[in-house]
Amino acid sequence: MEERKNKLYVYYLKQLKIKPNLTGEIVFEISVARSGRLIGVEVVSTTFDDENLKDQMLEVVERVIFKPLAKEQSFKYRYNFLPK
Repeated sequence: MEERKNKLYVYYLKQLKIKPNLTGEIVFEISVARSGRLIGVEVVSTTFDDENLKDQMLEVVERVIFKPLAKEQSFKYRYNFLPK
Protein backbone atom coordinates (compact mmCIF):
# COMPACT_ATOMS: atom_id res chain seq x y z
CA MET A 1 0.00 0.00 0.00
CA GLU A 2 2.82 2.40 0.74
CA GLU A 3 3.86 2.58 -2.91
CA ARG A 4 0.30 3.65 -3.83
CA LYS A 5 0.16 6.60 -1.43
CA ASN A 6 1.63 8.90 -4.08
CA LYS A 7 -1.12 7.99 -6.54
CA LEU A 8 -3.77 8.68 -3.90
CA TYR A 9 -2.17 12.05 -3.26
CA VAL A 10 -2.12 12.89 -7.00
CA TYR A 11 -5.89 12.38 -7.20
CA TYR A 12 -6.32 14.49 -4.08
CA LEU A 13 -4.25 17.33 -5.59
CA LYS A 14 -6.38 17.30 -8.75
CA GLN A 15 -9.58 17.66 -6.70
CA LEU A 16 -7.94 20.30 -4.51
CA LYS A 17 -7.78 22.58 -7.55
CA ILE A 18 -11.56 22.33 -7.81
CA LYS A 19 -12.26 22.36 -4.06
CA PRO A 20 -9.47 24.35 -2.34
CA ASN A 21 -10.65 23.53 1.19
CA LEU A 22 -10.83 19.77 0.64
CA THR A 23 -9.33 17.85 3.55
CA GLY A 24 -10.19 14.62 5.20
CA GLU A 25 -9.71 10.97 5.72
CA ILE A 26 -10.74 7.80 3.92
CA VAL A 27 -10.71 4.31 5.44
CA PHE A 28 -10.65 1.16 3.32
CA GLU A 29 -11.41 -2.41 4.41
CA ILE A 30 -9.09 -4.64 2.38
CA SER A 31 -9.16 -8.44 2.08
CA VAL A 32 -6.19 -10.28 0.60
CA ALA A 33 -5.86 -13.97 -0.36
CA ARG A 34 -2.84 -16.06 0.57
CA SER A 35 -1.60 -15.63 -3.00
CA GLY A 36 -1.48 -11.84 -2.50
CA ARG A 37 -4.47 -11.33 -4.80
CA LEU A 38 -7.00 -8.78 -3.67
CA ILE A 39 -10.25 -10.47 -2.65
CA GLY A 40 -12.17 -7.31 -1.89
CA VAL A 41 -11.95 -3.68 -0.96
CA GLU A 42 -14.54 -1.20 0.20
CA VAL A 43 -14.65 2.28 1.62
CA VAL A 44 -15.85 1.94 5.21
CA SER A 45 -15.74 5.65 6.07
CA THR A 46 -14.81 9.08 4.79
CA THR A 47 -14.80 12.52 6.34
CA PHE A 48 -15.20 14.37 3.04
CA ASP A 49 -18.08 14.77 0.60
CA ASP A 50 -16.55 14.08 -2.82
CA GLU A 51 -17.78 10.95 -4.58
CA ASN A 52 -15.42 11.45 -7.52
CA LEU A 53 -12.35 11.49 -5.28
CA LYS A 54 -13.63 8.51 -3.30
CA ASP A 55 -14.15 6.50 -6.51
CA GLN A 56 -10.70 7.42 -7.86
CA MET A 57 -9.02 6.41 -4.61
CA LEU A 58 -10.95 3.15 -4.54
CA GLU A 59 -9.68 2.36 -8.06
CA VAL A 60 -6.09 2.91 -6.91
CA VAL A 61 -6.48 0.53 -3.99
CA GLU A 62 -8.17 -2.09 -6.20
CA ARG A 63 -4.98 -2.26 -8.30
CA VAL A 64 -2.61 -3.03 -5.42
CA ILE A 65 -0.74 -6.31 -5.68
CA PHE A 66 0.31 -7.74 -2.35
CA LYS A 67 3.10 -10.20 -1.59
CA PRO A 68 1.97 -13.77 -0.82
CA LEU A 69 0.79 -14.20 2.77
CA ALA A 70 0.84 -17.05 5.28
CA LYS A 71 -2.96 -16.84 5.47
CA GLU A 72 -5.85 -14.80 4.11
CA GLN A 73 -6.01 -11.41 5.82
CA SER A 74 -8.35 -8.47 6.16
CA PHE A 75 -7.28 -5.10 7.46
CA LYS A 76 -8.21 -1.44 7.50
CA TYR A 77 -6.09 1.16 5.73
CA ARG A 78 -6.53 4.79 6.76
CA TYR A 79 -5.36 7.66 4.55
CA ASN A 80 -5.40 11.29 5.70
CA PHE A 81 -4.86 14.20 3.39
CA LEU A 82 -4.33 17.89 3.96
CA PRO A 83 -3.25 20.65 1.57
CA LYS A 84 0.44 21.55 1.69
